[in-house]
Amino acid sequence: MNLYYLVRARWQLVGATFAAAVGVSLLANALSPMVYSSQAHYFSTLPEFHDDFLRLEVGEKALRQLVASQLQMMRSANVLTNVIQHLKLDQLYARREGRAEMSALAALEILNANLEVDFDPRTELFTATVFDRDREMAAAIANQIPAEIREWRSQRALQRERLGLETLKDQLKQMETDVAEAKARIQDMGVTIQIPVK
Repeated sequence: MNLYYLVRARWQLVGATFAAAVGVSLLANALSPMVYSSQAHYFSTLPEFHDDFLRLEVGEKALRQLVASQLQMMRSANVLTNVIQHLKLDQLYARREGRAEMSALAALEILNANLEVDFDPRTELFTATVFDRDREMAAAIANQIPAEIREWRSQRALQRERLGLETLKDQLKQMETDVAEAKARIQDMGVTIQIPVK
């Protein structure tokens, strides 16, 4: 009879421990905030990704470096700071932490901690996965990242165009100066050897 009570007591202890562990786990889940994730896919517009001939030309190593730079750009301060400003994430994160305000750098750190970026070589898609307590905010942040990348790229292209235009204007001025100097030398030479120059 002692063996029966001993086995029964041990199983009761095991059952009570298991029930307590399950209870603590359920309580922790009930008290912790839900975290939602949202993904946005970004298709690169770089020709090296889509043209097989260019892929062979640049090589796989260079392509891997290009992918790494794209992933780094998705997490860059240039892109994420614009996301923070556009969605006012600094104010949102400050309210969540019970603070009056939050610096852009602190908001950038929080956003970076809740962001994962990835590249799928089969589909050639870049993916930004954002985690947040609010489902709509997670989706808004995830969708804003590709939008800011497109905006950043268009701004850089515009800057390159302006720089190219300024360079061409400078070259045109230099050529006009060279032509004027050449005309003056020809006219001087015509006067010197007495050839009428029109």
